Amino acid sequence: MRKNNRVTITLDTRVVNKDGEYPIKAYIPSARMYIATGVCVKEDQWNDGKVVSSPRARMLNKFLEGFAVNLENCILRLKDSGDWEMLTKDKKALRRALNGQEWKNTDTFLDIARRFNDTHEKTRTKEIYEQTFRRMEAYTDMGRLSMEDITPEWLRSFSLWLGGSVNGRAVHLRNIRAVFNYAIDNEITTNYPFRKFKIRREETRKRSLTVDDVRMIRDIQLGWGHMDEYRDTFLLLIYLIGVNLADLWSPDSRIVHGRLEYKRQKTGRLYSIRIEREAAAILERIGYGKNHILASMDRYKDLHDYTRRLNEGLQRIGPIIGKGGNGSPKTRPLYPGLTSYWARHTWATLASELDIPKETISAALGHEIGSRITSIYIDYDMKKVDAANRKVIDYIKRGVSPDTPQSNN
Repeated sequence: MRKNNRVTITLDTRVVNKDGEYPIKAYIPSARMYIATGVCVKEDQWNDGKVVSSPRARMLNKFLEGFAVNLENCILRLKDSGDWEMLTKDKKALRRALNGQEWKNTDTFLDIARRFNDTHEKTRTKEIYEQTFRRMEAYTDMGRLSMEDITPEWLRSFSLWLGGSVNGRAVHLRNIRAVFNYAIDNEITTNYPFRKFKIRREETRKRSLTVDDVRMIRDIQLGWGHMDEYRDTFLLLIYLIGVNLADLWSPDSRIVHGRLEYKRQKTGRLYSIRIEREAAAILERIGYGKNHILASMDRYKDLHDYTRRLNEGLQRIGPIIGKGGNGSPKTRPLYPGLTSYWARHTWATLASELDIPKETISAALGHEIGSRITSIYIDYDMKKVDAANRKVIDYIKRGVSPDTPQSNN
C-alpha cells in the first residue's frame, strides 16, 4: 500500500480478472472512493505498496507514483476552486473530474426546467410553470443561469423583486423548487438552496358565501349579456357539490341515468353526483353542448379562457348603476372577488352548518376518507352524499334553519 497526503495506492483483492490479476486502485479517504489506475497484477506481484517480481515493475511503479501525484494535484485544484465539497456529494461528477473529463453540467436552469415541464401532460400546468420561467427571464439572464447559481440569497432577492402578495410569490418559488426536486431525483445537480430558504405563505381568506349570499345571487335581476348564464353556472356548480370546472369541462364527463359521472382531473378517481331537479333545470336552460356538458362551454377555445370569462362575469353581479364606456351596464359588484371556486367552499360551509358529518363532506368533495391507504378499501355510501347535497339545496331553496330536521327527498 503506497500513501501520500490524500491518496492511497492499493491492490483491490475483491475482484479478479480472467488472467488471475487484481486491479491496482487509488483510494481517496476524504471522498471514500476508489479510482482505477488501469494497472492489474497478480497478488504475488504486489508487496508493501509496490509492484514486484514483474519485468515491468520499474515502469509500473513510476507510472503509479505519477498517477498518485496527478490525482493529488487535481484534488488540490478542486479544493482551491471551492468545488471539492460539492463534488464529494456527487460521485459521478467527482469521478469525471478526477479523470480529467468535463464534469460540470453545461445545461442552464432553463434547459432543465423545460425538460421538467415536458413531463406534464396538462396544458394548464405547463402554462403555470411557464409563467414562472418568464418572470425569471425578466429578472435575470436565463441564458447563463445555472442550477448552482441559484442560492438562498438569489431566492431572497428574486422574491423581493417579484413583489405582490406573499402567496403570489410562493407560487413561483414552489415552481422553482419543483424543478430542483426533479434535478435532484435525476442526479443533475446536488445543489438544493431550499434547505436554507423557506417559502413563506399566508392563510388565504375565506372564499365562501353565506346562504343569504347565495339566495341574493340566485334572485337578483340581471337579463343582459351572458350574465344570467354566468349566474346559473355558478349555482349549478353549487348544486353539483362544488364540482371543479375542469371536471365539468372534460369531454370524458357524462350524464348517465341522472348522474354526472367523471374522473377527477386532480386525483384521477372516478366520481358520481346525482343531478337534483334544481341542477337539471339549469342544465336545460343553458343547454347541453356537443363537446362539453354545457353548450356555453362550446363557445370557448379552452378551459382557461372559459374560466376567465365566467369569473369576470361573476365579479360583475350586482345592481346596475349606469352605463359603461362601451354602452354595457355598469354595476356595483356584490362580491368583487367571486370566482367559480367559491362554489366548492360554499357548499362545504353550508353542509357544515347543517351538521353534516365531516366524513360525508369529504366524500362529497372527492377527498380521501381517513388515510390514503384506508380510503382504497372503503366504498363510501354515496347515498349519504346524495342526501347531504339534497339538504344543502333545500337549505338554499327554502331557508330552512340548520336546526330543523331535513328530508332526504
